[in-house]
Amino acid sequence: MTTGAYISGAMHLALVVWVLFGGVLFRADPPAAVSTAQVALLTEDEFAALATTPEPLTAQDVVTPAAPE
Repeated sequence: MTTGAYISGAMHLALVVWVLFGGVLFRADPPAAVSTAQVALLTEDEFAALATTPEPLTAQDVVTPAAPE
């Protein structure tokens, strides 16, 4: 039993040393660059003007495909 404990202790110690000093697996990537965007504020009236519903299509607006020969 003591031989197994020594092997387990040595392997755990080796794992801890590897993680602390040479663990490429646990290395974090550098943070990504922060991107920004230009924004504008709208009043309630300006937003309502943008949210108008489009007019429905009429029969003249719809194009019918030609019949195949």
